[in-house]
Amino acid sequence: MRIALVVHKFPPASLGGTEVYTQSLARELAARRHQVAVFFRCEPPGASAPGQEWEWREGFRALRVWRGFDPVTASPVAKYFDTFANRDIESRFDAFLDEFKPDLVHFQHVMWLSYRLIHAVKARGLPSLLTLHDLSLIHISEPTRPY
Repeated sequence: MRIALVVHKFPPASLGGTEVYTQSLARELAARRHQVAVFFRCEPPGASAPGQEWEWREGFRALRVWRGFDPVTASPVAKYFDTFANRDIESRFDAFLDEFKPDLVHFQHVMWLSYRLIHAVKARGLPSLLTLHDLSLIHISEPTRPY
């Protein structure tokens, strides 16, 4: 199978639990002879424009994308939206899907990417799954309760 893993950050730049889990999953899937590509965001120092770079990892490929976003000079509103809605990231993700042509997309985390990536996969009719590593998207499945 061609399996795409989508995660907000990735080693070695970020070593959080979700990132390390995704790296381990990618290695294991590749060891089982699946074609694996990881889509993640990592802003290079001094980047002033959107970009991307494919990297070869331990048996799988990873596409590092960035926006050229500077949180120091960004407005509070821009910083807020950067956490979950990014047209730059969405267009890079569409190109990633066109190039890699996955059979399955496994979302690990969409913060710092865009929640609309999930909708993009659904619109294409691709099978997908979402692993909730934290409570950031819990409201999707939990009914509204008055407090």
